[in-house]
Amino acid sequence: MRACARRLARLTVERARNARANVEGGAGRRRGAHARASDAGRWVIEPSVDALEPPHVKGLNDDQRAAVLAPLGATRVLAGPGSGKTHVLIGRVAHLIHEEKVSPREILCITFTNKAARELRERLRDKIGDQAARDITAGTFHSVAARMLRRHGDRIPNIGRTGDFTIYDADDSKAIVRDVLVNQFHEPKKTAQPGPLKNWISTAKSCVKSSVGLSGSQMLRALLEAKKPIPQMSHERFVEMYNAYEAGLRKANAFDFDDLLSATVAMLEMCPDVRSYYQTRWGQVLVDEFQDTSTTQYELIRILAQPQCSVFVVGDADQAIYGWRGAEVANIRSQFDIDFKDVTTHMLTTNYRSTATIVTAALAVIKESAFPSPLELVANTPGGRDVAIVEAADEREEAEFIATEVRKLVRADSDLRYADVAVLYRTNSQARVFEEAFIRAGVPHTVLGDTSFYSRKEIKDLVAYLRVISNVDDTVSLNRIVNTPTRGIGNSTIEKLNAWAEGLRTPEGVAPSLGRALFNGAWKSSEENDDGELLPSAEDMGLTARARGAVLKFVQIMTTIKEHAKTSSPGELLEEIIKSTGYGTLVQDADDGAERWVFVQELVNLAKEPPQDVDETMQDRLGLEALGAFLEGISLLTNAESREEEGGDTAKLMTLHASKGLEFNTVFIGGIEDGLIPFVRNSDSEDDQDEEVRLFYVGITRAKRKLFLCHARERRRFGQGPQATKRSFLLDSISAGLAGTKVPERSVSLPPTSAKSTRTSGSYNAAGRGGANSGKKVDWGARVAVDSSVRHPTTRITSQRQGSRGERIARTRELVKKVAGESTIPLPLRKAQAAKDAAAKSDDSVPRRRVRRPEQ
Repeated sequence: MRACARRLARLTVERARNARANVEGGAGRRRGAHARASDAGRWVIEPSVDALEPPHVKGLNDDQRAAVLAPLGATRVLAGPGSGKTHVLIGRVAHLIHEEKVSPREILCITFTNKAARELRERLRDKIGDQAARDITAGTFHSVAARMLRRHGDRIPNIGRTGDFTIYDADDSKAIVRDVLVNQFHEPKKTAQPGPLKNWISTAKSCVKSSVGLSGSQMLRALLEAKKPIPQMSHERFVEMYNAYEAGLRKANAFDFDDLLSATVAMLEMCPDVRSYYQTRWGQVLVDEFQDTSTTQYELIRILAQPQCSVFVVGDADQAIYGWRGAEVANIRSQFDIDFKDVTTHMLTTNYRSTATIVTAALAVIKESAFPSPLELVANTPGGRDVAIVEAADEREEAEFIATEVRKLVRADSDLRYADVAVLYRTNSQARVFEEAFIRAGVPHTVLGDTSFYSRKEIKDLVAYLRVISNVDDTVSLNRIVNTPTRGIGNSTIEKLNAWAEGLRTPEGVAPSLGRALFNGAWKSSEENDDGELLPSAEDMGLTARARGAVLKFVQIMTTIKEHAKTSSPGELLEEIIKSTGYGTLVQDADDGAERWVFVQELVNLAKEPPQDVDETMQDRLGLEALGAFLEGISLLTNAESREEEGGDTAKLMTLHASKGLEFNTVFIGGIEDGLIPFVRNSDSEDDQDEEVRLFYVGITRAKRKLFLCHARERRRFGQGPQATKRSFLLDSISAGLAGTKVPERSVSLPPTSAKSTRTSGSYNAAGRGGANSGKKVDWGARVAVDSSVRHPTTRITSQRQGSRGERIARTRELVKKVAGESTIPLPLRKAQAAKDAAAKSDDSVPRRRVRRPEQ
């Protein structure tokens, strides 16, 4: 099967190259002014094609223009890094509207991130006008699927959800898994680990076209057929846990993120009229980052585009790096040719991002891939000594070299900002040593890829209140808020309430959710009992009178809020929740209340903004319908591959995966050693290792002007002591590929930076291994000493890290206070610091407390 796929890939490459040659030949004949003989025998100079071409293709190169103007049908664009694929997508949409006379309402554009969807809309407005851009459906796979399910999901037989379903994010899904482990499989609550099981459930769902209606045993079979065995778990246990997890979702009237796509595919397959409606509605389907599609995502595209076969996909198999979460690179390599007839392929090979030297280094890496690359990248920018290979003694010296080099580069170049620099690494565990080195060197930095705005405790708490108002069956959200703020409803009371709700089964044996029992059913049936109580008696529920009173008060508060929700906007409803529940007081009374309050207000402001990706008729609506639209938008943002863009002028520290889609003037990649890059696991297949090569290729192609490739002779990993390492074979490939370019290679030895350090001081030298400059002095400038008196703000997007979190946060606050000027401090921190300073001035006798961010 693998050999067959390779042959098909090679055939695709050859066909694409032949097509490109034909296009270039035709373009050579078409472009430029030329003379012709008129009927009168005179020579007439005709205008060039450039002067006559439509605005949406002006400025495009020949390859881009050919892709934009491709005839309707099945079109695949293989776009190398930095080759202008977004220009092609925008140009294609404009071409469809202006030249093919396609209505904007018939165009569906699918991206992989909400940010990409927003940018696509903004650029379309500039190209085709505001109204046309608004009429186009542009969004992520999940946002498009959610919109379809809200409207027609009730047509799916036995789906077990209503139209006001909740979309569960990763944390919500893990909460259900944890509940299954603790309450059904009797694992200790403190040691239960829901993460691995949830990951395997997601993997199983990504292996099938649709998981709707499939049992645990069927999902297990899908995993095994995909050659993804489950480690450390019996097959029988997986089947039981999967079935219990799905039952929990149905009871909560919720879909997890994977279900959104599976349920939509099932709906289209089971309901011919619904399928026909959407196939007619979207006659033109365009997909970005097609190499990252999973089996389910591909099936959704196939169904929508199949009748008319009018589908335009853009991607690059060499940048396929998400196989670990279900992406199938075969979709762009071979499956597309199988399911769509007469596919035309265009290749974008001119790289406008990186210098020639960096592009050559990237090509040397991708040649190590097991599959032949159809793209022969050519840099538009000439290059010189833009790539350096650096060897350090260990991970600490590697990090200190990078930190001091970043500071030196920014100080030496007035046009270079810290925000133009990125440090990339393979695993999150590498971030700590880089962060510490940057703090010591006084380099402002932001660690990306950790806790985002929507993952903060106060945000998740308030969103949970909104979710319960919108979906009374949302048990996960109810459990989060029922005792937040503290109102005397502890775990024991919650367990008794759940047992009471289980006892309220219908004649058919169906028990209501706890929320439905509390707010919609059992309470109201006892409104006029002999004692005049609103609730069942404490004895009926197994509660003490005090606990029953606390539950009654909570129900009354939520009932009042739900009535308020019927006539309020989401922003007004949030303000009512903050006031009625006492949550505002809870936040403001915390040690770091000023900072947390800023984020609460930011959520309120967000809720007051009109929704961006809903029909115009929804823009000004109030009540539960508007609340549902707001919650859906938040759920999709929470689940997306979120990259915070806070931090202003700060260097960015992130994993290689997180760097996808970004670009920086200068890039450092650390830990390029065998076993780390490429990363090696015991269970890795040949395909997994091939993806690791592509991941490194992606990292290299983020660099525009300078690239530093770093490795260490020894490294501490997995809590062990220093282990000898060997530099990655990929570095040897780069050295060979750039043999005529004289790649600088050097070892670094830095002075000790603390009393604990035993390293000897020294200067940068060229004692590196291999390469044309091995053993020669390389002029990299004098060593920059670490000036411990200089401090810059350190922006964090995380709330939990190993080590003393309180000390880390307190140290960050101290750094913020020492900065001269406010311009580089993020607005929330500035406001929080100003509030704290004002409080300190009003009462200097109050001791300053250590700042502690709340656990989730």
